Amino acid sequence: LMKAINKKKDFLIKNNVKFFIIGPDRIRTNAYINRMIEKNKVENIVENLDAVYGIEKEKILTNGDIFVHTSRYEGLPTAVVEAMIYKMPILVTRGTNMYEIAKDKQCGWGAENNVKSISQQFDKIIEEKNKIKEYGENAYKYAKENYEWTKVAKESINIYRNLIKGIK
Repeated sequence: LMKAINKKKDFLIKNNVKFFIIGPDRIRTNAYINRMIEKNKVENIVENLDAVYGIEKEKILTNGDIFVHTSRYEGLPTAVVEAMIYKMPILVTRGTNMYEIAKDKQCGWGAENNVKSISQQFDKIIEEKNKIKEYGENAYKYAKENYEWTKVAKESINIYRNLIKGIK
């Protein structure tokens, strides 16, 4: 992600894009991220924040435009689903299981796990900025229909019931 931001930094600055990298400081990741920000000279468009919770998280999710999640491998990224619930379209890489959903359900944009593809998606998002609201609505609808806790709980109970029936 940082390399893609660096590659497109002039374009991103021109289009008033700002990235917030948010998460807990596990195994000194914040120091590494801060070094990457400095090395790539993107301090004016990338801010590294510690984990956020509650009202602070809500504020970020309601004021952001797009949720970017680049990953080489991720099962079901809860943070992506949370962003979708807040009507944020997503930019995800193929490493998440949300790649096809983003593209096929028009919940956002999908990129391959490389600098070229991610930076191309930055171009595409700016070109298609009129779709941000629509994709956000689609993201919200998809998340509510597929990941709402009551529905997930009922489906889980049914799976367990069927497993138990199979054992008897």
